[in-house]
Amino acid sequence: MFGRRRLSLRPGDVYLLCTDGVAEQIDYHPLGALLAAPDAPTEIVARLLAATLEAGGHDNATAIVLCVDRREDQPADGSST
Repeated sequence: MFGRRRLSLRPGDVYLLCTDGVAEQIDYHPLGALLAAPDAPTEIVARLLAATLEAGGHDNATAIVLCVDRREDQPADGSST
């Protein structure tokens, strides 16, 4: 069973919840670069899933990206579009 953990969310934080089909297909540094991109969360998920398929896509891949205090149309650096 999984334990509970509380996180303090801060503006600019990006969280990834994903299956092993994503986590085991994309190496740590490229994964971090994808999450750090100033894109909307839906675009980040699309890029993650594309990278998973490009790496072989040997398992089911599911990903959720949470960007704290960032609207879909707002870049990660907080500047207006």
